Amino acid sequence: MRESTRDDLTRVASEDLGGVSADEAIRRLLAEHWQMKAIAALDAYRATDPEGWAEYVAEADREDRASTLGEPELLRGREQHAGSRTVVRGCGIPAAEVS
Repeated sequence: MRESTRDDLTRVASEDLGGVSADEAIRRLLAEHWQMKAIAALDAYRATDPEGWAEYVAEADREDRASTLGEPELLRGREQHAGSRTVVRGCGIPAAEVS
């Protein structure tokens, strides 16, 4: 790593991340990167497959209501469905990583 890059990382860790170590700063920046990548993939999915997106959102809403209302019968079969759709269509991100 170049010295100037290390200095920039140290400054970000100190000024923007509360004085964390360089290792922790890299971990946080990588986590932010993966979150932004997932958001971009979901945005692309929504734009390229509006019908699929609507189905995805409706399913998430049903699951949220079921878990909030304590209605496990509404979640029956979810494992089978999630297993058959391991990747969010159109974006290549495993469904488990999008939640």
